[in-house]
Amino acid sequence: MSYKRQYSQQTNPAAPFLNVTITDTNTDNSLDVESLVDSGADYCMIPRGVAEQLKLVAHNLWQTNDYQNVSTGYRAVYRVRISFWQLAFNIDMVETDGIAIIGRDVLNRFTTTLHGRQTQLEIK
Repeated sequence: MSYKRQYSQQTNPAAPFLNVTITDTNTDNSLDVESLVDSGADYCMIPRGVAEQLKLVAHNLWQTNDYQNVSTGYRAVYRVRISFWQLAFNIDMVETDGIAIIGRDVLNRFTTTLHGRQTQLEIK
């Protein structure tokens, strides 16, 4: 079984996004969020606005680093359930001021292929 999705044309250049349902594991409140598939990100990120809408309560703080491994401070961490396609996982997501990101903590559970020329994401 595999899941295929065309890259989003809303970015330039086109980029792989997943429509992910993020659910508060305590209340079952959820939101659908377009999330960038980023194989360079160590872990998944949740926008601050989404965490606020879901009224999530942080259970930890993580020190975050930029691409050069320079500390960028501490960020709230939320325990949530994410689901897409036929898959669901309880994971920690780190708060960001940017967009939602699906990182390697989830992507490494699969074979994730970015077909650049066809602008298509495939997950097996």
